[in-house]
Amino acid sequence: MLESDGDSRALWKTLSSLVSSPASQTASITPAEFVAHFKGEVDTIRASTTGAPMPVVERSSSLSSYKRVTTQDIERLLGRCPNTQCALDPVPTWLVKAAGATMTAIQAKLVNSSLDSAMFLSSMKHAIVTPIIKKHGIDSSSLSSYRPISNLPFVSKLLVYLLPT
Repeated sequence: MLESDGDSRALWKTLSSLVSSPASQTASITPAEFVAHFKGEVDTIRASTTGAPMPVVERSSSLSSYKRVTTQDIERLLGRCPNTQCALDPVPTWLVKAAGATMTAIQAKLVNSSLDSAMFLSSMKHAIVTPIIKKHGIDSSSLSSYRPISNLPFVSKLLVYLLPT
């Protein structure tokens, strides 16, 4: 028998201690230090490529025309999406999925408006960045042991999945 048998709070506390994420074990590094470190890495890359010729990107097709997204397209995608979410989401993903036709019509209109105007709302360009340790067992007190993971809002991911390829 477990100590937490019948006590859900104790069970979750036990599970949490067993599967705690590396990010939660980094109390000695402040968020400001992570921001400065990752910004410094981006600045270093930008400085090292200053003056370099632009890379040649070959495209097999262009987005000169597209098929408008339907509510059925949204429904199909929502049926395959996990219920993961981002702190920037105004409502939980499970609620978006449960809202049915009302929400799919709004999402279809949002995607089609974005495609029609060739604009991506600035609110959908933000992400929550979480530092994750690169490998288990390396020095968690060193900033270079971490990589940034971006969590985008659900609607941003939805739009990307619906874009033509």
